[in-house]
Amino acid sequence: MTHVRTLLLTLAALTIAAPASAAPLDDVQVRDAIVAAAQAGLPDTVVAVEARGLKVYGDLDVPADVELRVLGSGEWLGRVRLEIEVTSDGEPVGTIPTSVELVGFVEIPVLRRSAGKGTRLGREHVSSLTRPLDAVPNGAVATVQELIGRTVKRDLRLGAVVRESDLETRVDARRGRPVTVRLSSGAMRIRTTGTLQEDGGLGSWVGVVTATGAELRGLLVAPDVVELALGPVAGGSR
Repeated sequence: MTHVRTLLLTLAALTIAAPASAAPLDDVQVRDAIVAAAQAGLPDTVVAVEARGLKVYGDLDVPADVELRVLGSGEWLGRVRLEIEVTSDGEPVGTIPTSVELVGFVEIPVLRRSAGKGTRLGREHVSSLTRPLDAVPNGAVATVQELIGRTVKRDLRLGAVVRESDLETRVDARRGRPVTVRLSSGAMRIRTTGTLQEDGGLGSWVGVVTATGAELRGLLVAPDVVELALGPVAGGSR
């Protein structure tokens, strides 16, 4: 049972070459091991990790070649307590408790030039910067690609992180556009034509009038396709 628990707690390992002669395990070795463990335990969207305010409780003399294994609970951001297990040639040397502030960094799009209300964003407006996770505001648009073609609804300054609330609702199909209207239920397939009654983005509920004059609401699954639902829908009904 102890072996299984150790495997679950062991989240990363880093082999570090110590100085040629035995010496105290220094903070740089410990910090490098912790950063490597955190990077292995965090998602790929976290592009870098910094270890700040490292505290090592106790001293340990180590031989020339040691392995540091970071043991923790899986929390890799904020102030965390970790134990560093030290071995040499497969033999245990000791365990050192530590605490450290782990800061993750992500790449997010920012404006490379100011954009006035009504500006349709192109690649010339946007670049990427690496920022600490805790400095990224809630609702920030995560990728450059998500911003291209969107329209801002308020003046935004140079260097601004763009939130979804700063943008007009995405419009993939405009009112008056001819669409295919379809309904699927089990083996039943019904298809007809219609006209959008409002602007809509992919994944939004839109009103549509069919060729026979029926007023319906459905999900815009493609710019020219509306999928109807049986029964009440999230967007309401006409």
